Amino acid sequence: MATGKMKYYTELDGIRGFAALTIFFFHFLHGQTFSGLLPGVFMKLVSIGPTMANLFFVLSGFLITQILLNAKGTHNYFSYYYARRILRIFPLYYLVLLIYFFGLPILYGRAIPSFSLQWYNWVHLQNLPITFRWPHAGPKYLWSLAVEEHFYLLWPMLVLWLNKRQLIGVCIGIIGIALVMRIMLAVNGYPVFFFTFTTIDALAVGAIAGILSYYGGLMVYRACIRQWMYITGIPAIILWFIFFGTTNSVFNIAMPLLFNLFYASALSYLVTADQRHFLKRCLQKRIPVFTGTISYGFFIFHPLCISFTHRIFKNQDIVLQIVIALFASLIVATASYYLFEKRFMRFKRYF
Repeated sequence: MATGKMKYYTELDGIRGFAALTIFFFHFLHGQTFSGLLPGVFMKLVSIGPTMANLFFVLSGFLITQILLNAKGTHNYFSYYYARRILRIFPLYYLVLLIYFFGLPILYGRAIPSFSLQWYNWVHLQNLPITFRWPHAGPKYLWSLAVEEHFYLLWPMLVLWLNKRQLIGVCIGIIGIALVMRIMLAVNGYPVFFFTFTTIDALAVGAIAGILSYYGGLMVYRACIRQWMYITGIPAIILWFIFFGTTNSVFNIAMPLLFNLFYASALSYLVTADQRHFLKRCLQKRIPVFTGTISYGFFIFHPLCISFTHRIFKNQDIVLQIVIALFASLIVATASYYLFEKRFMRFKRYF
């Protein structure tokens, strides 16, 4: 195993918890209409949900890069990394595929989708048919896991072979490639949100923050980071509220990068903040940290819980449905973490 001792950022678990809950509310309420000022404001806030994928990507780039830098030079560099990723991601991922492709059709008396429509999901390529509108079947929301797996596959090699300056240069190049790819897809009428090469800039931006953090650079630039957080965050949020749901090409091309920079600068500011910082203390509280701890299972199972809630309690008040679906998602995610995921995570000690 790696010899170094990495710093554990408790507040990042809190961020995961916040992001997971935001995605839940977006998936539950998307397409709903409500009258009144407060519901309208809440719906506007919830509409930010799709950018939580960017936040998760930035977080992954930040943390994975630090893990790899910490393990760099060890004799089991690749086995340490790949084995631990597989043990954390694959068991629950393939379990939910079995549920979607076999369990649900049997439960509802539907035909099992043919393997020709399934196979993209089994090899983590489901974001391709979603982007290019090829026939496919499966849970669409897992596209983001495909993007992360593609990053997890190649990034360890680059971290091992390149030095700090070269890695940052590669990340800047990836950001440029993603911008060009978003332009190409938008011009040809394809969605820019799902394809690996149009979303990987979020992971690259997070990786830059991870590199700077590992080598102590974030503290040096902390004042600039705070300014950058406001410079990118305020216009990103305002423009999102104005243009979200439109087909504005400039918005769809530029907005992901703006949010990536905002989330990376906010994350960097947070991890370098004093322990007495109000937001840092809030994110380190037990509830947000616990929600972040079970966030993978929560992300995996919350669409199923929402679907069952709609089906069983469709005539009930919307607020009651939200409460039921939320608690069901939390309960299932907790059970998944302690009864299923941790059984595989125990094997990490062998790598």
